[in-house]
Amino acid sequence: MKVNLIMSFIRFGRGRRGLPLLALALLLLSAACSGNVRETPGGQTGANGTADATANETANQETDTKPAGEANRRVIEHAGGQTVLEDEPKKIAVLDYRLADTLLALGIIPHAMGTYLGETDLPYIDGSPLAKVVPLGDSVNMESLIDSEPDLIIARSTDTLENLQKIAPTIVVDKADNWREGLREVGRYLDREAEAEAWLAEFDREAAELREELGKRAEPDATFLYLRVMPKEVRVHGVDQALSQTLFGELGLKPVPGLENVKRIEVISLEALPDFDADYIFMEVGTPGAGGDQDAKDNLKGLQETMVWKGLNAVRHDRVYEVPQWIISDFPHIKLKSLEIIREALLGK
Repeated sequence: MKVNLIMSFIRFGRGRRGLPLLALALLLLSAACSGNVRETPGGQTGANGTADATANETANQETDTKPAGEANRRVIEHAGGQTVLEDEPKKIAVLDYRLADTLLALGIIPHAMGTYLGETDLPYIDGSPLAKVVPLGDSVNMESLIDSEPDLIIARSTDTLENLQKIAPTIVVDKADNWREGLREVGRYLDREAEAEAWLAEFDREAAELREELGKRAEPDATFLYLRVMPKEVRVHGVDQALSQTLFGELGLKPVPGLENVKRIEVISLEALPDFDADYIFMEVGTPGAGGDQDAKDNLKGLQETMVWKGLNAVRHDRVYEVPQWIISDFPHIKLKSLEIIREALLGK
């Protein structure tokens, strides 16, 4: 009770004219507190008593004396240089649908966004949290961007940075090769670092749960492969790339022998397919498009008629699982949905 009264006295005594009152209050506070326990503003107790109280009061004085126009001013260093935010952005435009994915993981719904196949709703995100977001097009339409009147733009490239900066303060992200660091990066820019870490912790919990289930039910020596059939070629993905990273990183599954030598993505011939004769194959067909990639589908159909394809272990045991094209990107909700796809393929739920 005494402490609450004194703390009220302290707040009343802030400012240049109240310094004598503040000094008296601090003396009373020192006398009122016993031992090394103090009452915090939230009603809890903490250590270091008067020293902490004095430090908190000093910090409050510094905040009180900061010019009103600079209270929320932040200077952000990013891949495109330096951007000054005078206040917390309320209308954020992201120029790539995958950055909308990142913002959702941070608890932010963007104001405007680049679209996926003409839509703001993303097929790998449950519900419709992006239904009312202003669409900017798959290739961002600058007029639409201007009309959306954003107070912050987030891009993945510096290509049009000069023009973007004429519309609104612009930040360029550069951690595309590591989705975890990419989430943390945007979290830092938007003062959502705690949200980024919380999201990653929850993802890791779900991945660990699935890993444990797979460890109990899958064959311990079973091998896996992630490949992509394109209109005129077949690509094998290395162990650290896209869905492979989920399979072999988070879930600890075993890559087919030889896959560790693939640095990122390798184009292989039909004759080389048996060199990657995995027990399970996760297969992506073509590139995103309305109705799918027909040329890639035709190529797959031709492959499936060959003796080489029919002789693959995964094919003979009906363990080839086709996955959607968006799975190739490494962004938070794509990674989360990848866990679900793998669970359904391997565990049937």
